[in-house]
Amino acid sequence: FFELSADRGMLRTPIYFENKIRGYCSFVFNDGSKPTPLEYMLIEQASLTASIILLHENIKIQTAQNIRRSFLTDILDEKLEEDEMYKIANYLNLDPEGDYWMFTLEKMGDEDELSLEIEMNERVLRHINLFFKQRGLDSFACYKSGKLIFALEEQPDNTMLKDKPKMIDGLLKHCQKKFKSYQFYVG
Repeated sequence: FFELSADRGMLRTPIYFENKIRGYCSFVFNDGSKPTPLEYMLIEQASLTASIILLHENIKIQTAQNIRRSFLTDILDEKLEEDEMYKIANYLNLDPEGDYWMFTLEKMGDEDELSLEIEMNERVLRHINLFFKQRGLDSFACYKSGKLIFALEEQPDNTMLKDKPKMIDGLLKHCQKKFKSYQFYVG
């Protein structure tokens, strides 16, 4: 609790997610009133609840991406029968008759351990999926032969997909800015 002015105060606690502060829960008190022990408990519970909701949403997103990743890997490895592929595509809200544009992304860095490379690939995947999502594009990706393979559904009304070289250039600049110790290549 801290006083903002003589008659106004704020009770605030952080919302944690992935060991970082992602926001705050705050109660504002007017007329010089002070928080009660119950209000301290309530704000702590609100903060905990917000953290749990963030964790739940993250797990939900990761699970969906893992299912899509597995689906793309199975398609590339030709492990699915056509009817099974259609069922899974419908379940994932993908148009099985739609046109898709694919590209590979390779990153060069100095990871010595496989676990570090896998962790870094996950971070890059999350970052790129967010990059596309913010631009109204739905992407899914997998690992194959040491490269990240991305698939994007062709959307005639999305201006980004009309100029693919410009989109890729923007993606590469975005990745380079976020992951400065790596070089990225697209094919």
